[in-house]
Amino acid sequence: MNHLRRIFAWLGGAIGVVLLALSAAWWYGEKIWGEAAPLTDEQAFADGTFGLEMAPLKYILVAQSISANALGPDWPRRFGFLARDGEAGLCAPDAPRNLPIGFGISHRLPGNATPLPVQFVGLTCAACHAAAPAGKVILGVGSQTADVIAFTDAFLNAVLDPSLSANRILAAYDAQCPAERPTDIIGKANRWAETFFISQWLDGVREQSRTNETKYDMPYHADDLGNPDYIPTGPSRTRPFRSIVRNTLDLPGGGNFAYSKVPLAAMQGLKRWSQFDGSIGDPVVRSMIAVFTSGASIAALDDPEISRNIEQAAAYTLKLGTSTALPTLADQFPALLKPSAETLDRGYSVYMQYCNACHGHPEPSGWVSPDSASDQPSITVLEKIGTDGARLTFRYADMLPVALAGTLPSLDIVDQQSKLQAMRIAANTANDFAEEDWWAQAIARLDQRSREFPAGHRRSFPIADVAKRDGYQNAPLPFMWLRAPYLHNASVPTLRQLIGLDARPAQFCRGDAGYDPVAIGVIAPKPGDSGCSGKKSPFLFDTSRPGNSNAGHLYPPPGEVGDDDLQSLLAYLGTL
Repeated sequence: MNHLRRIFAWLGGAIGVVLLALSAAWWYGEKIWGEAAPLTDEQAFADGTFGLEMAPLKYILVAQSISANALGPDWPRRFGFLARDGEAGLCAPDAPRNLPIGFGISHRLPGNATPLPVQFVGLTCAACHAAAPAGKVILGVGSQTADVIAFTDAFLNAVLDPSLSANRILAAYDAQCPAERPTDIIGKANRWAETFFISQWLDGVREQSRTNETKYDMPYHADDLGNPDYIPTGPSRTRPFRSIVRNTLDLPGGGNFAYSKVPLAAMQGLKRWSQFDGSIGDPVVRSMIAVFTSGASIAALDDPEISRNIEQAAAYTLKLGTSTALPTLADQFPALLKPSAETLDRGYSVYMQYCNACHGHPEPSGWVSPDSASDQPSITVLEKIGTDGARLTFRYADMLPVALAGTLPSLDIVDQQSKLQAMRIAANTANDFAEEDWWAQAIARLDQRSREFPAGHRRSFPIADVAKRDGYQNAPLPFMWLRAPYLHNASVPTLRQLIGLDARPAQFCRGDAGYDPVAIGVIAPKPGDSGCSGKKSPFLFDTSRPGNSNAGHLYPPPGEVGDDDLQSLLAYLGTL
C-alpha cells in the first residue's frame, strides 16, 4: 500500500508539474502572441488591430476557392475593396500584402481579443477610409467603392456553410501552399493547435450568428446582396445608427434609415466637433465609437494595444492633410486643364458670397472658420438646410448620447449614474414605461461593468463629449474633390450636380465605375431598362427611398447665379 501511495503521489506531483509547465508555457505564449511591434500613427490607422477580427488568416487566403459560392471567386473586387500595391503570393508569409487594404493581421481571437497562436484577419480604419480615384490609393479618404454591409452578410453566410470545417480550410491551404505543409513533430503539433482553434472559432462565430439572427434576421446571399430592397446601403455608405442602436441599446434598429457616406477622415483638427451632425466632441471618442459601432466588444476596447491603436488612428486623422500631405485634384490628374487665374478669382468671389458664411475659407495661415472661437459646432437646423433628416430623426436618436456615455464605466460612475437616472425619471414622467425599464436595466449594467472594470474602462469618456443635434454641422471644406459623393448620405454623385450646373439625378448606378475629375465626383451611370446590371455599377441608388433624399443644401440658390459663375465656382472648389 505504501508503495502504491508513493506511486500515486509521484504521478500526482508529475501531473502537477506538467500542468504548471503548460500553464507557464501558455502564459508565455499569450505574452508573445499579444506583443505588438510599435506602429506609427499611419500604420495603426491602416493595419492596426481594433478588435474587429473576423476570421483566421488561412481561411481568408483560401476563401475565394472554398467559399466561392457565398463570397464570389474574387470577393475583394466584388465588394469594392482596394488591392495593395505590388504582387504577392497567396500564403501566410506573404500577408498582409496579399490582403485588401484595410484587412490587418493579429493574434487576437474575434470577439474578446484574447491572444492566440493562430493568426486572424480583422478590419482596420482603412477598410472604409481609403480610395483610389485615379488608380493610386489615398489613405484617409472615404471609400468610394467598398460595400461593407453586403460583404458582412456574404461572410456570415459563408461561415454558416455546413461543409466548412477546420480540416477543409487547412487542407485547401496546404494545396495552395504545399511548401508549408507540416512534416516534423513541431509542425504537426502546431497544426493540431491550428485545427483546434479554427474549430473553436467556427463554433463560436456560428453560435453568435444564430443568436443574432433571432434579433437581426438572417444574412442575405447571392444576388440579394446587391438588391437595394434588401441591403439599401450600397457602395461607400454605412448604416451607423442601425449598428450603434444594436451595439449600445441591444435593440434591432432594422427600421433605421439613417444612412451615411463614409467621410473624409482628414484635417479633423479644423473642427471641435466631428460627424456630419457635430455630435461627437473628441477625436479619440469619435474613433472609439466608430470601432464600437463596427462590432468591437467592450472587453476588446479595453485592451491596451487596441486602445492605443484607437488613439493613434485619431492622431493620424488630425495630421492628415496638414503635416501629412494629401494630393490635390491637379496632383492626381496632371492632364486636367488648369483653370485660369481669372476663373479662379471669379469662383472665389462666388464662394465668399454663398459658401463662406457657413464653411469658412482658406488663408495662407490655414482655414478660417466662422465658428472657430466657439466651443460648440455651428449647426444649420434641418428645416433650413433641407437635406435628408433620417440621420437626426430616427427612433432612439434621443436615447443614444446618454446610453453611449453610460456604456463604458469611468473610475467614478456618479455622473454617469445621475444622467441615466435622469433619463429614467423623464421616461416615467412621459408614461413611457418601456423606455423607463430600459434605463433601469442600463443603470444595473453600468453598476455591473464598474465591478468588471474597477479602475474604469480605458476608453470611457465624459458625458459632454456626445450630443444630440437638430441639424447639420457647417464644417470646413478642404479637399472638396476627395469628399465625393456629396451630401451626408452620398445622394449626389458629383460636385457639378451639387452646385446646380447639372440636375441631381433621381436614380443612378453605383459601384466602381471610376472618378470624373471634370465634374469632380464619382461616375454614376443612369440605370437602363433592366436597372443597374453592369459589373462596374450594379447598385441602384434611388433618391425617393427613405434616407436617400438628394434635396436640400441649395447653395448657391437655384437661378440666382449664372452658369458661367457656377463653372468658375466649380473650378475654384476643385482647387481646395
